[in-house]
Amino acid sequence: MSLTVREIADRLSGRGLEPSLVQERVRHWTREGLLELTGETHPGTGRKRLYGVNALFEAAILNELADLGIAISQMWIPLQTWRGRVKRIDPALADPAITVFLFFTRRGRGGAAAVMTVAEASDWGGVSDLMTKSDSAVFVHLSNLFRSITK
Repeated sequence: MSLTVREIADRLSGRGLEPSLVQERVRHWTREGLLELTGETHPGTGRKRLYGVNALFEAAILNELADLGIAISQMWIPLQTWRGRVKRIDPALADPAITVFLFFTRRGRGGAAAVMTVAEASDWGGVSDLMTKSDSAVFVHLSNLFRSITK
């Protein structure tokens, strides 16, 4: 399944976001290399750029991070964590008894790391340890985020 910029923006704007803002963000993330096209980079006049279905989920993550004020230069870390674990996490996203979290933490200047945890909703194993070793942390509840864009 392929999606256009507009289709991605329409899915994400269902969360109360302005579609034109999301479209501009998706285009910008594509120019910066954060989102990958499945079709041609420059398809020509009247033809649309196409993205794979994973780009929808990646755009949702990037959009959350952007809304939280995370700079593009720091978005690579959680995005790479997502890409490294997506095949393992995909089945968990369909199970309402399982919750998928993404934690993006930073200690000092430039010491950023991202951890993705798949756990039962009541299990916060390892999270408190991660938080106490960090100066700051961003928490994204991927299960809820992805369920809101796939309805």
